[in-house]
Amino acid sequence: MNTLRLTVRSLAKVSSFGFLWWALDALNKIFDYGIYTAVVAYYGIIVGGAIMWIAAFVLDVSLLHIYSYFNKDIFGFEAIAEWKEYDGRSPWKRLRSTVLNMSDPIVYLFITIIANPFLATAYMRKTDKARKGMDKRDWKIFMVSFVISNLSWTLFSGWIAPITKGIGMYAQHLFGF
Repeated sequence: MNTLRLTVRSLAKVSSFGFLWWALDALNKIFDYGIYTAVVAYYGIIVGGAIMWIAAFVLDVSLLHIYSYFNKDIFGFEAIAEWKEYDGRSPWKRLRSTVLNMSDPIVYLFITIIANPFLATAYMRKTDKARKGMDKRDWKIFMVSFVISNLSWTLFSGWIAPITKGIGMYAQHLFGF
């Protein structure tokens, strides 16, 4: 009976993480692929990039404040950090811990470029349940991630914008609209 209760609780937790993860992923895709690219295409790489750096900063800091406000691991990143600190006897859990500890900078860089600075910062935060808010280390992690992420997205958007404009102009010529 305890196992069933534990399983139901775990499934409820995973499904709420799943929904929040899906919602954040949708927001991220709309912002990055839709808004970011469109603004850089319309205003150019310098002005559009500056506008989007400001917008991205406001969005990511807002997400960090929401994350800190709840003082709860709403995306499951702290559970991953706890997996890294495993010191038990299970060989599989020790292997998982070793792999996660070996690839931290790679995972951080991957999340920074593919997702956003909020997720990279949430992933890299220390697991201190009593702490609310961000300390100096968290802000450094966020700012490095923010610069790398926005530089890559500005360059990507600046590179992709002429291609999408060209495709649009070709389609307009081809279909006459």
